Amino acid sequence: MDEHEEQINALVSGINSPESWEIAKRIVSLLGDVPSYVTTAIGFLKRDLEQNANEASGDSLFCFKRMLRGPGMKAPFYYLTLTLEPDIVEQHESLSSLDLVRYYKADELISLLSVLYLFRRISRGCDQEIWPEVANKIIIGSELGAHIGRAIPKIGMSFGLMLGGIRHLASAMFLGIDKKGFWKYSNYLRSKNIAFDLEREMRDWGCNHGQIAALLLQKLGVGATLSNAVVSAITSDLEIVDGMDDDTYRIKIAQIWLDSVLLYGKAPQMKVRGEYYPLKEALDHLLEHAESIRQAGSRHNWLNRTKDDITPEKTPLLFSESVDLNRTEAVEMDMPEDFS
Repeated sequence: MDEHEEQINALVSGINSPESWEIAKRIVSLLGDVPSYVTTAIGFLKRDLEQNANEASGDSLFCFKRMLRGPGMKAPFYYLTLTLEPDIVEQHESLSSLDLVRYYKADELISLLSVLYLFRRISRGCDQEIWPEVANKIIIGSELGAHIGRAIPKIGMSFGLMLGGIRHLASAMFLGIDKKGFWKYSNYLRSKNIAFDLEREMRDWGCNHGQIAALLLQKLGVGATLSNAVVSAITSDLEIVDGMDDDTYRIKIAQIWLDSVLLYGKAPQMKVRGEYYPLKEALDHLLEHAESIRQAGSRHNWLNRTKDDITPEKTPLLFSESVDLNRTEAVEMDMPEDFS
């Protein structure tokens, strides 16, 4: 173990003590079991990532075709695609369920499904007076993270979207157990113009959102490698970034880019490996998106979209296919009501 690794381990072990992990596990357990349709789809997609050149296989496409039979599931897929690539969507005369799925790589579908499921599941356990503000952070974070991943291929959309969403989803678990404390914490972050404060979280709740994020990903079956990289990146200082493994470094740099463009509207002022800095055209495009989000929020609010947003008037492209969007049949019998 070299000096950098020793520094990382010393820092992470301090804020990620065994006692704090036990507290984080109790909080995450409040979500209950993850439905089989989520874990099965993620399992197939992980296999595709490893054995099928990151292309969604027939097994994966079958899972998503079943899920997208419900307009409530199709809505966020459509509006995220419209957010990321509006020109491509507008060029189509019609869009089928499989068209929406085939637009994404296997790892991107893992992130999309994970964030979507957690968003809807966690929202049901949170105070609805405060939830809209939290939801807005999750939507903006995931959307901007996806743009960062597109601008910096070494990060990739999958890592960008996942990180941008999972940090705020994990933090929202504190709202589910302590409305008053979470409200104070949110006001504190706003007053300091910072995204998170790990020490404050440890003081208030005995664990931090990085730990909860890692446990949420494990619960979904995403894998230990990503889960470990997420908690290590979130809970490590910038000063020791050069000693990180590739996955942890990728997530840490994505986190730095997210906070910099969202909080300050500019690229981070630190030295990073060359492949983690976008070309000028991509950077200009990214900062344009960031400024639009900073000023007006998310244009399409993809995670908040429901079956009411899939109609012949609002989404005519989706009504050119033969599938009746109001049919759910047996394919949705194990899905939560708000996924239908």
